[in-house]
Amino acid sequence: MIIVDFKSLVNYYDKIIEYAEKTCECFSVITKLEKPYSKVPPNCAHDEILEILRPFILRQIIGVRKWSYNGTKGNHAVMNVYSCSKKSLNALRLLPNMLLPIENGLPEDICFYRNGAVWLTTISHEEIAYIHSETESDISFLKEVQILYNISPFQDEQYHLPYEEN
Repeated sequence: MIIVDFKSLVNYYDKIIEYAEKTCECFSVITKLEKPYSKVPPNCAHDEILEILRPFILRQIIGVRKWSYNGTKGNHAVMNVYSCSKKSLNALRLLPNMLLPIENGLPEDICFYRNGAVWLTTISHEEIAYIHSETESDISFLKEVQILYNISPFQDEQYHLPYEEN
């Protein structure tokens, strides 16, 4: 596991998206349900800003309690999972920097997935980021772009996308 310097990641956000386009199959963000909670489809806090990504949504997990290295005790978190393609990431680039959700009024904790498992975890309100199951190519990318990082001495727990609603 690689511990990524969050400020470096923020500064090279466009490069991360460019790299993810080549290496990842999907990404997720966390939003929140808004009242009325029983509405179908649900009202979510960031529906308006996420409208640009709607054509690329793969699934929406309502009431998600755990996601990559983060989670909640409540029932109102919603994970939106989107395909990772040239078109979806071009749409993502039109939004403000997703690594700064509080400053930009965006959903939190954007994560990218490779082979069904998390590759890049972000915990935005804590300004924490990890790369999991890193490859030599990932390390070369970080060096080339000059994103600061440290290799963790700890064993990494593999997090997979939840496939069912809680």
